Amino acid sequence: MATLIRLKGPNDKRAHTCDARCYNAKGNQCHCFCHGANHGKGLQFAIDNIVKNLPTFQAMGCTLSQAIKDAVAALTNLNMGA
Repeated sequence: MATLIRLKGPNDKRAHTCDARCYNAKGNQCHCFCHGANHGKGLQFAIDNIVKNLPTFQAMGCTLSQAIKDAVAALTNLNMGA
């Protein structure tokens, strides 16, 4: 299960994640801290959405998974080559 973003505050006993339970969900209720932004929309949509809203997630204190870091690097390389 690929965790895309992870949020764990200093006083949190457990981390809050956005992972396959969210972006591959079949039901209507989202219990993830993305508040439904990625819910049931698939891995690629979730990656694109997180990359697009990266400053917001970083401001929340989220740590990014390697998948997101790779996507940002790929986009940066595409933009530099254009």
